Amino acid sequence: MRNFGTSRWMGLPVKTPVNTVLTLGAVGLLAMLGVGCGDTEFISVEKPGDPLRPVGEACTVDSQCDGGRCVGGACSDGGCQNDGDCRESEICVFGECENADDFACQTDQRPIMTVSSTAVTFEQVALGQTQNQIVTVGNVGDCLLTLQVISFSQNTSSDFACDPCSAEFFPQRVPPGRTLDVTVSYAPTRPGEAIGDLLIRGDDATAGDDGLVGVSLFADYDGIPAMVVSPLELSYGFVPFTPGGGSGSRTETITVTNQGTGAAALELERLFLDREDVFTITAMRQGGQPVTVAAIDPENPLLIPPFSADNPLATVEVDVTFTPDDNRDFEDELVLRPGGLADNQRVSVVLTGSSLGPPQIEVTTQQLTYGDVGTAALLVGSVDFQQVTVRNNGQSALTINPAIGGGAAAGEFTVMPAFVPPIAAGGAIILSVFFNPSEASDPANTFTPARPFEAFLNITSNDTDPASDVLKTVALVGWARSGVQDQTLKVEMEFTNADNSWAGSDFRNVDLNIENVQNSLTCTKPQFLAIGPSGTGVFADSCAEWNQFGQLGQTSWIGLGAFEEPERVVVRGLGPTGGQGQRFNVGITYIEDCANIPSGLLSDILGIAGSVLLGALGGAVGVPIAVDPSSISDTIANNCFDHASTTVTTRISLDGVVVASPQTRLGEKGDFATVATMKRVNGAFCSETAGVGGPALQCQ
Repeated sequence: MRNFGTSRWMGLPVKTPVNTVLTLGAVGLLAMLGVGCGDTEFISVEKPGDPLRPVGEACTVDSQCDGGRCVGGACSDGGCQNDGDCRESEICVFGECENADDFACQTDQRPIMTVSSTAVTFEQVALGQTQNQIVTVGNVGDCLLTLQVISFSQNTSSDFACDPCSAEFFPQRVPPGRTLDVTVSYAPTRPGEAIGDLLIRGDDATAGDDGLVGVSLFADYDGIPAMVVSPLELSYGFVPFTPGGGSGSRTETITVTNQGTGAAALELERLFLDREDVFTITAMRQGGQPVTVAAIDPENPLLIPPFSADNPLATVEVDVTFTPDDNRDFEDELVLRPGGLADNQRVSVVLTGSSLGPPQIEVTTQQLTYGDVGTAALLVGSVDFQQVTVRNNGQSALTINPAIGGGAAAGEFTVMPAFVPPIAAGGAIILSVFFNPSEASDPANTFTPARPFEAFLNITSNDTDPASDVLKTVALVGWARSGVQDQTLKVEMEFTNADNSWAGSDFRNVDLNIENVQNSLTCTKPQFLAIGPSGTGVFADSCAEWNQFGQLGQTSWIGLGAFEEPERVVVRGLGPTGGQGQRFNVGITYIEDCANIPSGLLSDILGIAGSVLLGALGGAVGVPIAVDPSSISDTIANNCFDHASTTVTTRISLDGVVVASPQTRLGEKGDFATVATMKRVNGAFCSETAGVGGPALQCQ
């Protein structure tokens, strides 16, 4: 047997020597059968089969599985939780896959559909939350129930959702004695009622018209009340006390409003003073009518409707009187507890007063001067600032209110911060006063002015001794000049914001920008980058990139007032030929459209004192702010409910003369509008926007 024959392994012919050693089992088998092989013969030896696979192993055919079932690419033991665990021809019945045909309706059989409830009502749900309810569909008949669809009627509020309701889930079969749970959810997006119908269609002809069963849905979201207390910090300053000779007293008023959403009333359950008996609640009024403080408790809360200027009951006033009984500093808290909150949640008003001595104001300077006469004057559009230190040399807290006065020239100056917390005895605060001229200070001598802008920084305080200390005045003198043959473009923007008071808490915001179209350069409000090592904000100044470009003059942005209103952008330094043919778009962007957020809530979230919150929101260039504006934006977006549009007025001036004041309506946060397009032609600006500036300004 020296020749090579042919053997076969699993039916595949391969060359192998005939004298290949076979396994003992194979040799024994041949011996038992008395079979030999000739030189040209072959034998067939089959390879043993693979071991059968357990439940859960991947498979392609039934024969590969220990249980003889391959379902959905995995070995199965026939158990199931739903029809998806079974073959297409099977259904899941009490945990076992059964042949669906076994449940087919015979002549005397029919499915009977049941629904656990034909009306579902949802309780009050907070905005941003979801409430679920289960509607159970059952089959108490004696054959298979087929559900063709479960969906909502056309008039159903979009605040409702259901699962399973997607088209790919149907048709769904329900065998006798089985049920299908449908989850109906409600997530309110606005106050008021939400109604609708959940429609279930099956092949039980007796269940309704064409087997259609309806489940009515109802939800009523009143909104969320929100307590706003103004102010959150109240300083009484100095109130005299003389041992054996009696003492003085001072009464201040705290306002409580409901700045919530919808029609939800605020329930004020408790109102009390925390510690000192030198502070007392002497009166309380709602809509001008007296309220008995002692009668307010969780069983008899004071109901405050949502704030409206037309509803006197929407404002509650609390008079708190400070009467010192010793020579020292005093501090207390007025605590207000609204209903519906956890026991540890409350709103507190910090009360401070002193009988040690009056506050004593000191202002470090009587005049601030920017630039000088002639060519030493500042160029129009540039920004300069100087600082004033206000000290309290007295023995009790000093409160001040800085403001710019002085007629038309006052618009060239601004003071930051506009809101100042009480200055403790021995303390001080720095006020930054900016000069950002938008035109020459001397129209008759625009290049070498002989007259400055003159305005005043008025600082009112609670220092009444002597009476002249109530008002301290710092003279402001600003010199401004134009460049030679240099037409200055100034754009200012004001927007209609309903109420910037503490009670209104309206933090809507619109930003102004000027863009050079050809070179994609923009001058707008500096953007926050990070908190620096010193704890102050680091900002990216887009106008700096423009100014470094060097071919399109100089730009500057500044936000005036406590709320950056108006904002101002100035383009100067183009001379008689600069920017020839270039286009400059004036744009406005609706940054925040929140018409209603409690200032106390916002300050709590940001972790800053309520008395300086608005000062932080109104921060501008040159004033260090250690609050990330994006966190303010996110907080407003997450807690705001009522959004409102706003109207923006944009004033366009050339060399200090207003040439256009277009008004633009912005609908919601993120809206952007190009108000006007200005073009440089022969050393001057003209308008490519119809109706802006009149015929004399239109580009030819």
